[in-house]
Amino acid sequence: MSIQLKAGINRASMVAGIVLGAGKGTRMKSLMPKVLHQVAGQTMVSRVLGALREAGIEKTVVVINKDQTNDHNLIQEIKRSTVCVQNEQRGTADAVASSAAAFFSMPAPHYSSGKLYLGEIFSSDYVVICAGDTPCLRGESLNKFIDSSIDSDLSVLAMHQENPFGYGRLLTRDQSLVAIVEEKDCDFEQRKINLVNTGIYFIKTNLLFSLLDRVQPKNSQGEYYLTDIIKIAQNASEENLKISWWLADKADEFIGVNDRCQLAQAEEIILHRVKRKHMENGVTFHLPDTVYIEGEVDIGRDCEIGSGTVLLGKTQIGTGSCIGHQVILRDVLVGSNCVVGDGSLLEGITLEEGVTIPPKTYKKMSKGI
Repeated sequence: MSIQLKAGINRASMVAGIVLGAGKGTRMKSLMPKVLHQVAGQTMVSRVLGALREAGIEKTVVVINKDQTNDHNLIQEIKRSTVCVQNEQRGTADAVASSAAAFFSMPAPHYSSGKLYLGEIFSSDYVVICAGDTPCLRGESLNKFIDSSIDSDLSVLAMHQENPFGYGRLLTRDQSLVAIVEEKDCDFEQRKINLVNTGIYFIKTNLLFSLLDRVQPKNSQGEYYLTDIIKIAQNASEENLKISWWLADKADEFIGVNDRCQLAQAEEIILHRVKRKHMENGVTFHLPDTVYIEGEVDIGRDCEIGSGTVLLGKTQIGTGSCIGHQVILRDVLVGSNCVVGDGSLLEGITLEEGVTIPPKTYKKMSKGI
């Protein structure tokens, strides 16, 4: 896939993605890396990487922590990307600085201990930075953000939040972004601001690492904040930099997952999105809020899906078929004009066209499709 920017720049060759996945996710109360938790059948990090690919960004680097190098499942999930390790976790700027090893001739900021772990190094003129725990992110929104930001040296994707607690606040003047202040460092008036940072940036690659090298840990946490690059760029008046922001239409797309409650919230958003797409393509759901569908499931037009039904894996349902209530299908190929009775559980089988399955049928093959 090759998508052109408005200015005629090829995203596949000139734009790279940096995905931050080194967070330990202590609030998840899990032994598994946070970004490996699944949302509607896909891990969070795979959904973020998928959004970047949908936006035409083929070169990606994922930053993980040193303990995660021993997690086989995580490495398998991100092996299509270049992987860098953040050896010491000292803030978001340090995480992004750890990706320097993935770029040709790009010196790492002075405080970085990041190393290349696997994959090929590459060059890029621009980078898109995003977190690996934002599974609701869509390539369509990244496209709009990049198109709107191509004339800027540095741009931040922003959103309005009625309750902005926990988010960095955007300080603006006229049409320029002046600074981003993290929640813990906000004063009383700044906490009232509801224009907040999504954590997604579009920036020229050389400028990014130049700004990162000037970041200092002068904050209440003693960490290197990525958000500090905004103020540093504003102070570099001799460089005459254009610093902007783009306001997203919907905030729910950029929800960050830090605990199980937010994981459930993200899954609800994605499931609503998936079912809406099927309904727009001619599928009828009975009590759609009770139906669970994973992202790879394919359903033909004029199908009916009963309440409480669960469709998993690579299940495909042919045109005109009727799936009853409280049915579970995993990796099932359903032909056209089939009927699956209420309460059935089918896994890894194929139903030929026109087959009727009685209620409460249990069929499972040892090997799926």
